[in-house]
Amino acid sequence: MTINLRGDNLPVTYWCTGFKRFWLPYQDPITAELEKAGIEIISMYTSGNCEAILPLLMEHGINCTWPCERNSNMDPIRLRAKYGKKLRLVGGVGHTSLSKGADAIDEEIERLIPLIRERGFIPLIDDMVPPEVPFENYKYAIEKLRSIRL
Repeated sequence: MTINLRGDNLPVTYWCTGFKRFWLPYQDPITAELEKAGIEIISMYTSGNCEAILPLLMEHGINCTWPCERNSNMDPIRLRAKYGKKLRLVGGVGHTSLSKGADAIDEEIERLIPLIRERGFIPLIDDMVPPEVPFENYKYAIEKLRSIRL
């Protein structure tokens, strides 16, 4: 499932009211079929801050969100503390760290290691990589993520 909630500065009531009325009712048959088929993780992709609707999503069987954009205050560590393991998370590696070099990339990934070890979280770059990021930095970040061992 995909929705782009790029309106980070819109009022919470806007998202919750519209979401309940126009989006969620049409997802319930889909999530019901997925659950009937034994699919345990139902994910929704959205950029921006979707925290206002996370409880609604979870009530309707959607239990994973990505890409957990750090610039939109979707910090996976904070979200895990608030929602527990019932909500799976993907992303959370701030794309802005890639333009700053190896030390910033290391720091960004290292802070996520405890969450990675808890499981139910997949660390990925949280947005499209900006064009000014040197390929070597991107490559370094991917290699660093691949080197993580539980």
